[in-house]
Amino acid sequence: MGEEPVRKVLKSIGLTEKEAEVYIFLAKHGIQTSREIGKTDKNGQVRGLPILKSLQAKGLVEGTLEVPTRFTAVPFETILDSFI
Repeated sequence: MGEEPVRKVLKSIGLTEKEAEVYIFLAKHGIQTSREIGKTDKNGQVRGLPILKSLQAKGLVEGTLEVPTRFTAVPFETILDSFI
């Protein structure tokens, strides 16, 4: 499945554009720290951690117990199953 259909599904279940962008980034690039994700912000702002915490609270991202915390995306199929 391409990126745009995934983005549309994520937005239809209530994610913001930025949350969808971060989820897709994690799904493509694997486990990352909030700093690594913040570097992807097109405006040069490091806002990764609040977005990651929001995604984690929604069950779309999982974090490790190590310091710094590293995050990974829950498989998209799992998200579809839980929201259908």
